[in-house]
Amino acid sequence: MWEIVMALIVGAAIPIIIQYIQTKEKEKFKLVAIEKRLEAHQQALKQWSILQSVIHKKNNEEKTKIISDVRNFWLSNSLYLEKETRKKFKDAIWIVSSYSMWLEMYRKMEPGKEKEDHKKFFTDCWNDFHQLFEIIQKEVELEPIKPIEDRTPEGEEIMRENKGKN
Repeated sequence: MWEIVMALIVGAAIPIIIQYIQTKEKEKFKLVAIEKRLEAHQQALKQWSILQSVIHKKNNEEKTKIISDVRNFWLSNSLYLEKETRKKFKDAIWIVSSYSMWLEMYRKMEPGKEKEDHKKFFTDCWNDFHQLFEIIQKEVELEPIKPIEDRTPEGEEIMRENKGKN
């Protein structure tokens, strides 16, 4: 009889132990993913800055190489980027690769509605490109580290309902 009871207890405990171990492994994986995501966003800011430096350059070997390198960064890191950053970053690559051509076409156009529409289009693209910087920062915004004061300047203990909250 005791053997059956022990077998039932052990049998019930095994799935609980396995679930506990899997949960701990997932938590560890999430922490690694958070670090990787933060690094990917930091690199995205750097890549954005590189794109910004060539947006007005005519399409040449240097610009083509930079766009290719940035595209490779995006392909290697897009899953680590937040959703809006991922989309806007891909758009930014397209904008930079086409911007000098759009500007050249605009300068050759005769005044009129088509020229005004074209200007609005590339101006909107310009604004979208520059918003990416803020989007990246917003999506990985970290809580500031604030020291928790337990005593007043006079040395008296500060009484709080929950010391973990500021």
